[in-house]
Amino acid sequence: MCTEQEPLDCHRTILIARVLTERGVTVDHIHGDGSIESHPAAMRRLMAKFDLIEDDLLYTPTERMAMALSRQEQKIAYYNENFRLHKAPSR
Repeated sequence: MCTEQEPLDCHRTILIARVLTERGVTVDHIHGDGSIESHPAAMRRLMAKFDLIEDDLLYTPTERMAMALSRQEQKIAYYNENFRLHKAPSR
């Protein structure tokens, strides 16, 4: 799916691969050294990166995955204030 040096730093891993795997598509990521990592393995690694891999009493695995994805999105997202959509004034 991805040829970034680190697949977790790529928007394709965080955004697109998530939807593809939910639809039953097998996704693999290519690391900079040529090694292949399955998407489920990459997601486990992402959860471990944010110390969310272990079961706990407060959050389900799905909630922990969403937290990890959200944190990574914030880390790698590009945001430009000039492109912000402003709400039109009400009449």
